[in-house]
Amino acid sequence: MHDIAVGLEALDLSTHDAAGRLSGLLTLTALKNVAPSVRSTTLIRQIICPVDKVSTAGPADPISNLLAVSDGCSEGRTLVVDGGRLVGMISPSDINRLLQRSVSGPALVATGSG
Repeated sequence: MHDIAVGLEALDLSTHDAAGRLSGLLTLTALKNVAPSVRSTTLIRQIICPVDKVSTAGPADPISNLLAVSDGCSEGRTLVVDGGRLVGMISPSDINRLLQRSVSGPALVATGSG
């Protein structure tokens, strides 16, 4: 785990059980909070945020539903699930970018000639 956590600024991974079912979310914070002395014996399932504590949404759900997502162990992330299958993940910074764009209007994209 040390090799994974060192030097990273962000890491969010969905986790699945042996049957392939979504089981939770592993965050960089959870990895970094494992004491170095127990990293070699700590299992991922011991430090994940269980799926029942992670906000979930469907692809067709309104984005406004995500504005009140609390941090908790998922650190404000929402898993997007469609038919029991993970299809995406939304972070607080994704919501921030969307809100900034909606306030400032569509960004102009510069096109180069050359």
